[in-house]
Amino acid sequence: MNIVYMGNSGFAAPSLKKLNQEFNIQAVYTKPARRCGRGMNLKKGKIEKLANKFGIDIRTPHKFDEKEKNYLEKLNPDLIVVVCYGLKIPKYILDIPAYFTINAHASLLPEYRGASPINKVILEGEEKSGITVFKLNEKWDAGDIINKYEIDIEEDETAESLWEKLRHLAADALINSINNIKRGSYSLTPQDDSRATYAHKIRKKDAKIDWNKSVERIERMVRAYYSWPIAYTYLNGKRLKVYKVEIEKKDTNKENGKVVEINRDRGIGVSAEDGIVYLKEIQPAGKRKMNFQDFINGYDIKEGQKFE
Repeated sequence: MNIVYMGNSGFAAPSLKKLNQEFNIQAVYTKPARRCGRGMNLKKGKIEKLANKFGIDIRTPHKFDEKEKNYLEKLNPDLIVVVCYGLKIPKYILDIPAYFTINAHASLLPEYRGASPINKVILEGEEKSGITVFKLNEKWDAGDIINKYEIDIEEDETAESLWEKLRHLAADALINSINNIKRGSYSLTPQDDSRATYAHKIRKKDAKIDWNKSVERIERMVRAYYSWPIAYTYLNGKRLKVYKVEIEKKDTNKENGKVVEINRDRGIGVSAEDGIVYLKEIQPAGKRKMNFQDFINGYDIKEGQKFE
């Protein structure tokens, strides 16, 4: 099976590794190296580094054009495989392979189409997630489904831990699906668009804690935005990142956002809509991440102060 791989970021790395072991990877498409740091040096992405290691031809276009179309037509791949690529692929590219172009998406489609499904399933309190392998079309994450691979979401799951599980599941899902395609033992099932939900691209401001929300929503938010962009709040006008919390449902009769308890066993208790959120791991602006005991010892935190 001759394959052209299109991917970007660490999420796509396990799939490239496994596909390279099983099939002939003719070329790898990834985003161009970018300049960063004080020296503005070019920094190659994880996929470009892997492709270099494997000796695979690398393409880094800013967009698809006639040049890329001609290049791919000469390769005449059986499949194009896409994982977390981020570049819009036009129909004249999708239609080049002998079979078609497939994608591994980190949700159980049609739920959570879009850029941030891993964060969104945790934020919404879902009990399951997974990988959907589907045939790409011109609409975002809307093509016919080939297979779904489901896993449970743990009670303490963070976006980081779920990301790690799903990127390895994606690799196995692709191997299985491609072998099924090769054998002809697959089907294409249209998605039910009426059941579609969306996970839009995360902005840093989305991670600001709203103390008027339920304690469960705030706790899920902290896990959903770990390890980026990290949930945050403000105390005395200064940003405080929140990495871990514990919650208790109870009526505090206090204004939401107010510190109602300094508990050296549980944390800094902050009033929310239906209970208390205990801050366990936090990071003041310009300082290291610390546990709540160190924060209590080093900062003038008192009951009655308000987080904004």
